[in-house]
Parts: sequence; structure tokens; C-alpha cells
Amino acid sequence: MTSPLYRIIITIGILVTSLLACSSDRELSLPEIRALSNRAEWAVAQDSYVRVHRQADLTSPVIGHFRRGDVVAVIRESAFTDEIDGRYRRWYQVTNDLFDGWVFGTGIVLYDSREQASNASGAMQR
Repeated sequence: MTSPLYRIIITIGILVTSLLACSSDRELSLPEIRALSNRAEWAVAQDSYVRVHRQADLTSPVIGHFRRGDVVAVIRESAFTDEIDGRYRRWYQVTNDLFDGWVFGTGIVLYDSREQASNASGAMQR
């Protein structure tokens, strides 16, 4: 049978080893993008022309435009907000048959279903 002193020494050794293995020097890297819910998300361009950027950044190259009423699928949204003309919004990665890129949130209206987005698009184009 082992002595109580031996058990205490072993326990302290395990605790010290565990604490030394945990380094606070490691940097926690979180993604800049967060996924949307599991349900499909859709958006409709509400401005006459909505710029589509390569990245979620105003200085990123513009790769195309969506026109008012265009329906796009929303892939994900940025975890951060930007400010344009005094309005703070998130960026949204969107796609359709022509483009896959990022749009600023003021240029689109979000919908839970494609049907809702299509109905809104039809109303905008009247």
C-alpha cells in the first residue's frame, strides 16, 4: 500500500505537468466570418446598382454589380461591421448565376426564403 505522502507528491506532479502544458502564449485565432443559420437565406438588391466586391472590404476590387430586384443567395455574413456614409452594416457574401462576392448590407434586403425574396423582387420591379 502506498503512503499518503507518495500520493500527494504524485498528485502535485500531475498538476504541475498539466499547468505547464497549458501555455498562455498561444494566440486564439477566430474566423472573421460567421455562418448563418441552417435555413437558406436570400437577399434582394434594393439599390439601382449594388457593387459586388471580391472581399468584404471597400478597397477590394469590384467584380460586378447587382441591379435593383436581383435575387441572390446569401452564403454568410461578416463578423464585423463597416461604416459607409454614416451607416454601420455587415458585409454579406452572396452568389447568383453571374457573381460570387461580397456586398455591403445597405444595398440589400434579407429574406428567410427564396419565395419571399422573389415576391419582394417582383414588387420592386413594378
